[in-house]
Formats: sequence, structure tokens, C-alpha cells
Amino acid sequence: MSNEEELKALAELKKELEERLAKLEKEMEHVKLLLKLTDAALAARSFKPASKLVEAAEGEAEAAPSAVEAAPSSLPTPTPPVSEALQEIPLRSSQTGELLARMFVGRDFVRIVPADDKSFSIKVPPFNTFFVERILAEMRRKDEEQMLAGLKDEDEVLYFEVRTDGDIIKEIFIGNIKDRNRVREIRSALRWTLERMLEKTR
Repeated sequence: MSNEEELKALAELKKELEERLAKLEKEMEHVKLLLKLTDAALAARSFKPASKLVEAAEGEAEAAPSAVEAAPSSLPTPTPPVSEALQEIPLRSSQTGELLARMFVGRDFVRIVPADDKSFSIKVPPFNTFFVERILAEMRRKDEEQMLAGLKDEDEVLYFEVRTDGDIIKEIFIGNIKDRNRVREIRSALRWTLERMLEKTR
């Protein structure tokens, strides 16, 4: 191959690589757009019962509350093992000291149950706009970005669901959460959120 032919081949290869890179970048932008649209759809419908969770709840001894799922459908219903040791953390109002909820922390999950004498509605802000969208959904978005970058596996992405009875929150479950800093952030954010919700209902 002559020097001229070699230069021509290299130029064509460069052009092909540049086109391929542009295509990959466009595809990445498309994926990011789809993620944003998915997050927006989840936020808009974040309290609509998920059919899979309803099906999973059938057959229980007592009527199960409706559920909101923000996780891949391939993930199992997040019921922690009974035998697994849990750390119970009471969430109390910083102003009155009254119990708002109980937070149960497992090895890779967090389960939150409102206090028996409290009825928190999902319709009362800032539960959806702040705690769901800015805290939980944002954590999931970061995990999804790491998954796309090859830094996390799909089964390591954070997911969550809010179980309700009508509009009343009965349980919040967060799976694939091992980072203790995230647990502390969720604890602080949720306590602040519940305090604001309580103020609005009194």
C-alpha cells in the first residue's frame, strides 16, 4: 500500500470513528431524555397503585394497602427477611419531640412506618415534591447514570415504593441502599418533610 493510499485509509477510518462517536453521543442523549421523561411520568403518577404490587398483595390475611412502585418490574417485592436484624430509629419532631415515624434499617434496605397516631396524606406537600422527587428519585437517577456508565449493575440501583391506604401513607420501602450517608440523608429529609406535613394539617 502506497503512502497516499495509507493516508486515505486512515482518513476514512477517522471519519468512520467520528460518525460512530457522534451516533453514540446522540444515543446517550436520547437515553438521558428518556430517563427524564420517565422520572417526570413517575413523579406525576407516583402514587398510582402498581398492578404488580396489587397482584402480589392478593391472598394476604388482611386487605393490603395500595402501593406505588419506582423500581424495575423484574425486582422482587421488597419484603425484608424476618430473621434479619433491624436497627430501629425513631423519627421525632425537633420542635415537640413527638414521634412521627419509625425507621427500620436493614443491611441493604430501609423501611419507614408512620407513628400509630399519625395520618400523613400523600397529597400534603412537601412529601411528593421534596421527599419523593428531590430525595428518592434523585438518588435513583444517580444510580441509573452509574449503571449506564458501567459502574453499577442493574440490581444495585436504588428503588423505592410508597404503600398507602387510600391517601394515607402506611409504609415507605427503599431497597438497594447500603450507603450509610444516604440513610442519614433520608432520615433527615423525611423528618423535616413530616414536620412540615404535620404543620399543614393542624
